[in-house]
Formats: sequence, C-alpha cells, structure tokens
Amino acid sequence: MKTPPEYSNGIARFIPGLALFKGLKPAQLRGEFVVAVTVLAVLVPSAMAFGDLAGVSPVAGLYVALGAMVMYALFGSSKLVIMGPEATSAIITAAAVAPLAGSDPIRYAALAAMTAILVGVLALLARLARLGFITDFLSKPILVGYLFGTTLIVIGSQLGKIFGLKLEADMFFRQVLELISRLDEAHMLTVAFGFVCITALLIMRRVNRALPGPLIVVVFMIIISAVFDLQTKGMAVVGEVPAGLPKLAIPVVSLQDIFALLPVALALTILIYADEILMARVFSKKHGRKIDANQEFVAIGLANIGAGFLSGFPAAMSGSRTTVADQMGGKSQWVGLIAAALTILFLLFLTPLLAPLPTVALGAIIIVASLGLIDFAAFRFLRRVRPGEFWLAVVTALGVLTVGILWGILVAVMLSLINIIFHISRPHDALLDLSLIHI
Repeated sequence: MKTPPEYSNGIARFIPGLALFKGLKPAQLRGEFVVAVTVLAVLVPSAMAFGDLAGVSPVAGLYVALGAMVMYALFGSSKLVIMGPEATSAIITAAAVAPLAGSDPIRYAALAAMTAILVGVLALLARLARLGFITDFLSKPILVGYLFGTTLIVIGSQLGKIFGLKLEADMFFRQVLELISRLDEAHMLTVAFGFVCITALLIMRRVNRALPGPLIVVVFMIIISAVFDLQTKGMAVVGEVPAGLPKLAIPVVSLQDIFALLPVALALTILIYADEILMARVFSKKHGRKIDANQEFVAIGLANIGAGFLSGFPAAMSGSRTTVADQMGGKSQWVGLIAAALTILFLLFLTPLLAPLPTVALGAIIIVASLGLIDFAAFRFLRRVRPGEFWLAVVTALGVLTVGILWGILVAVMLSLINIIFHISRPHDALLDLSLIHI
C-alpha cells in the first residue's frame, strides 16, 4: 500500500536527515568524505581532551561524538552543525558530578551519562512546549560575558596538566594563586612540552585554520613519548585506552541522584540550546538556509540521549568542528554521518596508538581551543557603542568566575531578564517635526 503523502511529509519534518538519502550521488559522497576525514582529524584529540576534562575516561569523549553526530545528522535542521563533546559542557558536568561520585570512577561515569540523558529528556520536553523563543531572553552581552568567564575556568582547569601539578583549588582565581605559590614544584620537562604544544597550535591556527593542528600535535607527542619513554621521566600519559565500541546501556543511578542532577541538567539544556541555535543561525544565514528553532530541541535532545546511552556525557555544538566542515566545503550532514563511521573504525582498531600520549598535549589542545572562544572584539564593540551592556558582560563574567559556572548561569539569566525589562520600560522614541514636511 502506498504511503500517504501527508504521513511521509510528517516523518520528513520530524527526521530531516531522511532527505540525505534522496537523489544521492557518488560524487557528492566523495566530496563529503574528504571533509569528514578532516573533521575526524580535529575530533579525535579534542574529544579525548574533553573526556579527560569531564573527569571520565578520555575515550568517553569519542563515545559522545559518535552518539551525538549520528543523532544530530538525522534530526537536526542545520546542514552544517556538528555536535559532540565540548569544553563548557564537560567542565559543568565535572563540577556537578564530582561531589556526588566521590572517588568511585564507575559511579562517576554513570552519573555523567545520566546527566546527558536528563539534558536530552528536558530538551524533548521543551520541544513539546514549543520553547524555541527562550533564546530571546539570553542577550548577546550576557552570553559574551558568560562565555568569557567559562573559558577562563576551562583554561584554569588545565594549568595543572601544563605544569605537571595536581592543583587542589576548584575556582579560577584560587587555581592561579595556588599555581603561583607552587611553581617551584613544577615538572620542567612537562612545562617545556606544554608550551611547545601551545605555541605550535597557535602558529598553525594563524598560518592556516584548515590545518588539523590538534592531530599534528598528538601524532608528534605520541612519537616523541614512545621513542624517549617520557613516562619514565615523570610525564603523565594517557595509558591504556579500551578498544572496541561502547555498549548501549541505561546508567544505573538512584532516584535521589536523578533529582540531584536535575538542576545542572536544566542549566546545561538552556546553555547548550542557546549556543547551538545562535551558531546554527550564523551558518544558515551565511548559506541562505533556514533552521527550525523547535526542531533543534529534538536534535539536541536525541543527541544527548544517544551520548548518555553510549556511556558518554552531555553533548553540545562543536564550534571548531562545524567551522572546519564549513571551511572545507561541507554541504550536508553526510559529513557528520561519515565522521561517525570513521570514529567507529578508530575505536575498533586504532586506540592502542594513544597509550603513550602525554596528557600535557590534551591540556594544550583544550587551552588553545578555549582561547578561540574569547570574543575580545565583542567586548570592544560594546565598550564603544553600548557601555551599559559592556558592564553587563563584565558583571556576568565576574559572576561566573567568583560563584561558579552553575550559579553563573542563573546570574546570566537574571541579568538578561533585568536587561529586557529595562529596555521595555524605556522604549526608544523619536520626535517628528511636522514643520519640516513639505506638502
């Protein structure tokens, strides 16, 4: 029996990725394959770095990428956005999960995965409630300040890796002060390689952003570490990385744990959606395409549920990998699907190569990736054109740095609402001088 057109159209609206399989041409796949290989080159080292940042096994970052890329490719309305592990979602997850998990790594992984599932469920509920308008309550100045604060927190969390120290402090300013007070304990070989990696990444980004800088640094450091046995010289390495694919599983946590994770899951849902929809709009406008704000809730929700069922942690929009796909000429979500297939091959056959990788390289990758998120131009623009909103951005950044990321989200939302109410109470008006009109 022939499928009714209205049913087919309804399915296509819910799963936009079905359009990828209509009129598919081999030439198109060849072009997308080249882009996907480049995306994978950026993905592997950064995903592992973000897995380490989230407090789970580095390979869990690849599990997140696998689930998120497939789900977004099928359900997202943007042809270019690539989802996966990202610094902000990783560090928020770590901040929320660490106090609950204690020193039990199995419980930690289960709580991180459940956080992703909760984000997914909340995003799907938001779609049912048609809450796509909520990004109107997160003004650009507030997001600029929030992103600046969280970026510094991410960088602060990696200072220990760069200097070969285990910092005890958990807030940015305290971490910097502790680092200064313990500089005499720094492992100088780690420091040297850390600054070499950071310098190399910055130079490659400056020369050509299309270069897979993280991959080049990782390969170089693996070779150096294996040849000179850097682990015996006191440098921390990744160690054995489990090969094979993750198993589909529902994280085993208590109902009490779920209630404890709900506030951070809600905060992450708002933040991930706001970041993703803003970037998706940028790319859609650039290429003359449209996105569906409510459909993006579905894509984000299922991407996170996929990441959670694969023992990952919350997934977010990847600005670096999306930009790489765009710069390399990616045309569709085939890039994400092919990159996911290549990730499977990597997990099956190539993970043993990562064992000698010094963790300082992962720290360097995170720091350089984070530096690219700081929008100094936006601060300068606001300072020159809208001084009031400039100070809103500054206050938001300081709030994040002093009270933490979770409370910083609340500060950002409250300041956004206050800013909207302020502008509503003082609407722009103009006086028309009728004497200047000649009839």
